[in-house]
Amino acid sequence: LTAQMTRIYYRMLQFELENPTRKPDVEDSNSYRKRLRHILNGSMLGSWSNRMLPEFDAAGVRSVGALKNVSMNRIRFNFDISKIKFCSPEYILKNNDLIEECRKIFRTMEFFALFYSDRIYKSTPTMDWKLDRLKDQESENTNLPGPLGTAVALSNHIFVYFETGNPSFNMYGFMANLLDWKSKSINLENTLYNCLFLKEGEDESQKNNDEEYFNIRKKFLKKMGVQNEMDEWHAISGGFVLPFYSVDITYNILKRMRQDRYGHFMPAQSASGIYSYFVETLNILFKRLQESDNNYGISSRDFLKGNGVCPSFSVRFKECPFIKWAKSPEKYLVSNFSSIFEAMLSSLVTSKDFDSNSNNQRIEDEMAD
Repeated sequence: LTAQMTRIYYRMLQFELENPTRKPDVEDSNSYRKRLRHILNGSMLGSWSNRMLPEFDAAGVRSVGALKNVSMNRIRFNFDISKIKFCSPEYILKNNDLIEECRKIFRTMEFFALFYSDRIYKSTPTMDWKLDRLKDQESENTNLPGPLGTAVALSNHIFVYFETGNPSFNMYGFMANLLDWKSKSINLENTLYNCLFLKEGEDESQKNNDEEYFNIRKKFLKKMGVQNEMDEWHAISGGFVLPFYSVDITYNILKRMRQDRYGHFMPAQSASGIYSYFVETLNILFKRLQESDNNYGISSRDFLKGNGVCPSFSVRFKECPFIKWAKSPEKYLVSNFSSIFEAMLSSLVTSKDFDSNSNNQRIEDEMAD
């Protein structure tokens, strides 16, 4: 595994150094990152995730750290968009409070999406997000500012689920998914924008080819700044939350964490309890990375953003947008974040034909692929 990951990593570096102006959809560059992601989600972050977190106590006790082939018609949760329900993107861009409200919606969608991944190595990608605003019974208030102009009232919520595919779920999958996230992030943001602002009866494919619509969407998403957050972090980290390119260091960190967990009984938890454990493991990881920095004499004291990749393992981890969002959801994410997280876990444990024991075995089998 060490030799394989090292070989892929250096081939990736060679390609990216030779193609500094590459775009996120260039297949050769992405293929190396995709292969790394597949290995990490299977061999290093797969079954390990279930051993790091307590079981979920809801309609039966189940492991929810990592699941394979989750059933898409059961994965469903919703975002409260009542504050921007009737607002046009142009109006929102003139109101700082609404900008921040939208920014939290986009961050939260990215946050949850990073838990999921499809099988992209040795198979065809199958995961496809679906976002809907369902009609409801209330009448449209035309006195509200910036109306979309539709005569049909839409729900106060965005309903999120998967349209196709049977992806994997992993509470620590963000570490691997961030390696080649940008192209997926762009598609996800476009989908979310269309869901929020397309008028009733408008065709999404046609609007995507409309120059005026395209320019407004581009301006809006730039103002949201989620891509900028990711790009700034990627510039100092190379997309690596943990130093996976140094397998021995990463393996020892994860091994010590797992040994620590084995020494403590973890009773089954509610969704909020599982999330608390999850954040606690992120804090432990940060401390372990600080220890590695000290052991290897790595200092970031003189490091300035814009000067390339930061040498400090702990700084790369701490500056990752996902880590910031996870540790302070009340600051960065939507107000009903906790209820969405609970709904997500609940939908996972009711996935079709799910069985925790057989699922763990599938994860172990996946490591040999």
